[in-house]
Amino acid sequence: MEKVPAAFLPKIEVLAGAISTIDPTALGVTTATLAILLLWPKTGNKVPGPFVALVVTTAAVSLLHLDVATIGSRFGDLPRGLPMPSVPHVSLERLGELFTPAATIALLAAIESLLAAVVADSMTGFRHRANTELVAQGIANLAVPFFGGIPATGAIARTATNIRSGGRTPIAGLVHAATLLIILLVAGPLARLIPMATLAGILLLRRRRDAATCPQRPPRPLEAAADRPRCRSRTRRHHGPHPQGFRGTEPESRNARGVPHQGRRHRRCIAA
Repeated sequence: MEKVPAAFLPKIEVLAGAISTIDPTALGVTTATLAILLLWPKTGNKVPGPFVALVVTTAAVSLLHLDVATIGSRFGDLPRGLPMPSVPHVSLERLGELFTPAATIALLAAIESLLAAVVADSMTGFRHRANTELVAQGIANLAVPFFGGIPATGAIARTATNIRSGGRTPIAGLVHAATLLIILLVAGPLARLIPMATLAGILLLRRRRDAATCPQRPPRPLEAAADRPRCRSRTRRHHGPHPQGFRGTEPESRNARGVPHQGRRHRRCIAA
């Protein structure tokens, strides 16, 4: 399969026509990855399940010499080391052409990052700092083109995986970046052995769980809820002069002609 169409229905047609090309070995590796991801959390071990699945399936493919596509066979050798910074050459005419797509990418990146932050808030009960998030992302995206990179955003998949693995502070993001740097500088020959079927299984389960994660309001602390008064509201439609007070409330308000407001909502708060 050279290229998968972007549209949904043509993509389904292409995938349905490629069912006969399924590799049983790759399917077995993906199935083993999913089994580890589903069963490993039941052991109570704090080691992340995706890491265990990655190590176990990579070792099995390498030791058993299974004919499965890996990162190395698909993309070649990974670069070892950071590229040297260079200033990209952009003419004034080209700069005008790139302004509109650059602004679009910046807006989409900001929306995705803030959405990932909201999802993280719903999972942890914390509240993110939107200005800090956007400024840090802007600084990174301004620097990365000088190293041949592309714009980056906060990803919901990695954020949810980070939180489920125990990450709760910005230190988790620093550890994530440092781990990727170590893999790039030191473990490149090992990373090229990772089977593509293993990555497919991990991403498949991550996407399913992330789709079930929706932003929700963080639970209110019990102490704060207990200190607030409990309020009850009741709507009553009046058809004549209202007696003074309604179950202990203040007299109802009237308009300039002295007629009571229709359907006024009376609210009474009782201290807890």
